[in-house]
Amino acid sequence: MGLESVVHPPPLKRYTSHMARPSKTTLLCLLTLLAWAGLAQQTHTVWQSRSAIHESLASDALPIYLAGAAVLDGGDPTQASDLIAAYERRKMGTGALFFSTLYPASVGVMVAPLADRPWVDFLRLWRLLMLMGAGAAGEAGATWATTAPGAAGAAPSAGWRLAS
Repeated sequence: MGLESVVHPPPLKRYTSHMARPSKTTLLCLLTLLAWAGLAQQTHTVWQSRSAIHESLASDALPIYLAGAAVLDGGDPTQASDLIAAYERRKMGTGALFFSTLYPASVGVMVAPLADRPWVDFLRLWRLLMLMGAGAAGEAGATWATTAPGAAGAAPSAGWRLAS
């Protein structure tokens, strides 16, 4: 090793990994996982703050609950008078009160099995069902986005063949 190697050092070799580069599908899955983790954290934060709200102020599900209760009582869930009777029969104390007949009668029939419990228990169950429904819808959308023809990471459609 003489003066020549000091004046002209050998070229640096490029660092190469022995691992294959991640595919677009892998990167999409990782980004989706990170997004879901962020969404889960936000959902947990919101859930903690909203579950502390007293049930007397949670009136968004009240018309649905009263429709189910009216069906259980043998009333018509599309009549405000039957919703009021169901409310009074259960001695409810919800402050923000609106006897909505906006929902079709089928909603009352569908929620009747849930409306046989006290308002507080119904509200907990309803919130959980809504959260689970949102999660299922998100999962279905993510599955569709990655498997629909033409989607990133989707398998080729039936009309295409892979080159051999």
